[in-house]
Amino acid sequence: MSFKHYFLFSFILFIGMANINITEEADLILARIYFEKVNVQESAVKNLKILTENKQEKPIFKAYLGAAHCAEAKYSWNPYTKLEKVKSGTNLLNDAVFLETNNIEIRFLRFCIEEHIPAALPYRQHLSSDKNFIIKNLNKEHSYYSSMKTYLLNSKMVTESEKRKL
Repeated sequence: MSFKHYFLFSFILFIGMANINITEEADLILARIYFEKVNVQESAVKNLKILTENKQEKPIFKAYLGAAHCAEAKYSWNPYTKLEKVKSGTNLLNDAVFLETNNIEIRFLRFCIEEHIPAALPYRQHLSSDKNFIIKNLNKEHSYYSSMKTYLLNSKMVTESEKRKL
């Protein structure tokens, strides 16, 4: 293989890899937009689920899929279906955290979901640890910083002294 062919092959491979990263970043931005609307738009839940179903190999998308499953419970009238959606969603979220324990966005998603699960259900065991992790590690350089901070400042689970640390 000549240098010219090697260079061309390398360039094409680089462009292909860059395109994958651009696509993933665009999908992540879209997932964030849908997530912020799941509480008020059932269509956002469906769109989030469709967007993330085939991307579960990436923990961040697995977490967003888990959030979508949990959000589906809000729009179901059947108590059994609600419970099953929350159970499957929290399992996906927990799997994502297990795969990337130090990913603040994944921990933030789990915190948001667990905060809205009724206290009578056994799916809120990570609230305190996730909250503490997020407050300790929230970084202004994170691309989702502004939304995470805004949410935390409005959260009933975050104390006034913790809000001052943000």
